[in-house]
Amino acid sequence: MYEYSDEKMNIMKTNDALTMWLDEHHKGKWQRHHSTFDSIEWNDGVTPPAESTYNAVKDTYENKIRYSYLREYPGIADQLDMLFHDIDNGALDKTGTFYTALKAAKDEVPK
Repeated sequence: MYEYSDEKMNIMKTNDALTMWLDEHHKGKWQRHHSTFDSIEWNDGVTPPAESTYNAVKDTYENKIRYSYLREYPGIADQLDMLFHDIDNGALDKTGTFYTALKAAKDEVPK
């Protein structure tokens, strides 16, 4: 598992949480940001929302990101391989390797 300093983790969480929120609620209306609400570069003609709109849900998005950093999921290639074999073996359910591997990661770092 990767070890991040608290400061680095907070920067990553804020950056990724802001990106996730923008993608979910303002897709196609912004260009980039630099980890702060004030740094969002909005497309021409877009009226930016109030910062309080983001701040009201910021913790929710940061928690989603935190869990994704802490959990150790198998690599994508391994997950696809597990899915293929589970489908091939008729085990695309809670007994399959794909499900049990992801369940173990989620159980190790629960929400």
